Amino acid sequence: MVIIIKRHYALLYLLAVLSVLLLCLIPLANFPLRAVRTESNAPITPLYKEGIIILMYHDVNFDTTVEGTIDPVLFEAQMTYLAENGFHIVSLEKLHAFLWHKAPLPPQAILITFDDGYQNIFRYAYPILTRYNFPAVVFTIVATADEKYSPHLNWEQMKEMTQSGLISFQSHTYACHKYGTVDPQGKELPVLVNRLYSTTKGKLETEAEYSFRIRGDLQKAKNFLEHKLGTAVNSLAFPYGFFNESILEIAGSLGYQNFFTVKSGINRSLANQTLPLLKRISAGESYMTVENLKRYLALAATKDEQAGALFAATVHK
Repeated sequence: MVIIIKRHYALLYLLAVLSVLLLCLIPLANFPLRAVRTESNAPITPLYKEGIIILMYHDVNFDTTVEGTIDPVLFEAQMTYLAENGFHIVSLEKLHAFLWHKAPLPPQAILITFDDGYQNIFRYAYPILTRYNFPAVVFTIVATADEKYSPHLNWEQMKEMTQSGLISFQSHTYACHKYGTVDPQGKELPVLVNRLYSTTKGKLETEAEYSFRIRGDLQKAKNFLEHKLGTAVNSLAFPYGFFNESILEIAGSLGYQNFFTVKSGINRSLANQTLPLLKRISAGESYMTVENLKRYLALAATKDEQAGALFAATVHK
């Protein structure tokens, strides 16, 4: 009987102790939540206040075995990071005004770009961009819009995206995003920046023939985009990143004003350039985690053209 009573008192004592501990822990349980809210509202020190970093993507797809492809889930995680960390996603129009009219940009300005114009942009990236109200530029290979069973965007999809007011379609050439024969031995190089060898004629293009071909392609790309989508086309992304003085001269005479390369870094102004050769960082890779993107942005902001090499030397793919 004594043992039972002692056990009874021991149980009551244990319950009392637990109750006191619980009452002490309730205020502490709310403390981390208040701390998190305070930190999220704290002012963010910008990585950069003048200039703009341009992000480059290609395909957005769950199959990331192909280089230049990013999983839609990771793409959205990147967009979430940008939205929550003081980055301002700007339109092509704002970039153009900054470059040509010295219009101010917000701190940590970002331009989002896609090369090639894959249908997966419409399927996966566009809904995410719409949720965040993020503008973007798509450099499309214009000839592919009329191809049946093409993995690229068609005109109806491009029209819908254009009408949203978020997406601008610009030139990635009409049909010069490919390699072609440049000598009798069959060597192939990018056709935009090389004179082509005709196996039927047994000769290389003359400079005049090369210029005529390039002018026709770039003019056709511009005409089709402006006519089909009712939008102004003033920007060109070089296929594979290759360009030469002839391309700049021809494109400039046709009304192209902004030129997008694959060189890394931040774009601060026209500096001594007659035409802007814009740097971009490649964010659309399967290994570009949010942490890697964060590090690459910091390198671009501080190291400019060295950013790509510095990032590549340390990234874990």
